[in-house]
Amino acid sequence: MGLALGQMVDELREFKAEKGRLFQLRLFLLFKMERRINQSLLECKNSLKGAITSRLLRVHAADCIIPTGNKCGSNHCSRQSQ
Repeated sequence: MGLALGQMVDELREFKAEKGRLFQLRLFLLFKMERRINQSLLECKNSLKGAITSRLLRVHAADCIIPTGNKCGSNHCSRQSQ
């Protein structure tokens, strides 16, 4: 009976170790997926920001408005003289 009990204890330890490895693998995969999602969202945000910026520049060019800066460095728009 002592041998069977010892085998059961060993199997339980192996089971717990395997369960721990699977848990670590699961955490790793979740972290990797979350990082990929966040990276995709950041790329989408940057792409959208670029599209909006280029659209605003086209609108300014169509209205003959050019961005100018004053001594403080802030930008404002002024009509281009013709």
